[in-house]
Amino acid sequence: MTALADMAQLAPRCAGKSVAVVGNAAWMQEATHGPAIDAADMVLRFNQGFRFCAPETTGVRTDLLALGAAGALGAYDAFLARTMPAAIWTRRLDSKATAKFLGVAGKFREVFHYDQGLRDALHGELGRQRPTTGLLMVHWLLSATNAARIDLYGFDFFATPPIFAHADVPKVFHAPEAERALIERWGIEDPRLRFVSRA
Repeated sequence: MTALADMAQLAPRCAGKSVAVVGNAAWMQEATHGPAIDAADMVLRFNQGFRFCAPETTGVRTDLLALGAAGALGAYDAFLARTMPAAIWTRRLDSKATAKFLGVAGKFREVFHYDQGLRDALHGELGRQRPTTGLLMVHWLLSATNAARIDLYGFDFFATPPIFAHADVPKVFHAPEAERALIERWGIEDPRLRFVSRA
């Protein structure tokens, strides 16, 4: 079984770095952020968003892939043939999803397990709603790393469906307006965090 490393081992690698955090809003397929994303020191993507990488729109680099679901396991094969990112698994170790994820974990360069204390804290702030993978990672970058700059691309809090979804089902499980309020507050409190506009 693949060992899942503690996130504390990953945090120092972000120190002094610019991090492009690439969300999965559907309009990213029409954006022109690709060159800026790929120019960052570190590129972080979520879940199945990597399937839509393109040089001009979303960029092609992926250094970290944060996952809240194992998804279609075969989808990783082509992706890993061209890049070998580290993965961050955000679910509890005793979940059924974790058992499924461990089936592909060995394909990644390294695998880290998200700090469950941070996850539980966010869960409480959101009125017991499940935090999105994106919110988890922004919270971790701000609270546990010394990243120099954190640029958010493709975050619209389900105003449009995720780039890989056919419906807006994720709204049922998450609290998009509460997440928007949290991230906007963090942006005021921490100048490292920057929203990149849709254009």
